[in-house]
Amino acid sequence: SVNVLPKGIVEDIAIITNSKGISQIRNDKGIVITNCTGKDLQEIKEKTKQKEIRLKALDEKFFIKVKHLQKGRIIFDYIGENFYLNLEIKGKKAHDAIDAGLAIAAVEALGVEEEMIREGLKG
Repeated sequence: SVNVLPKGIVEDIAIITNSKGISQIRNDKGIVITNCTGKDLQEIKEKTKQKEIRLKALDEKFFIKVKHLQKGRIIFDYIGENFYLNLEIKGKKAHDAIDAGLAIAAVEALGVEEEMIREGLKG
């Protein structure tokens, strides 16, 4: 068998990409990961602060840098708790790298190792 997550790690994670997702913040534990900006991000910050939930916001706690976008392939760097350089996914738009970055931020919070992240991105 293969253990993807370290033993004992179970955490509620909400990935919020628009204002409709803010209602996902229900628990008083866990982590919220978002690419929201402006008013939506401010509302998320207020709600997570009230509930004492960790928040990882794109361009504040983690960053995506698209390096190459061509022929249905995207190469990008992820900078968060760790640095993952030259990650590769199938996709045509830079937004695909942002979606992948949200997923990486989630699994990174759970302690998933780089090798598993890279393997998962191969999809």
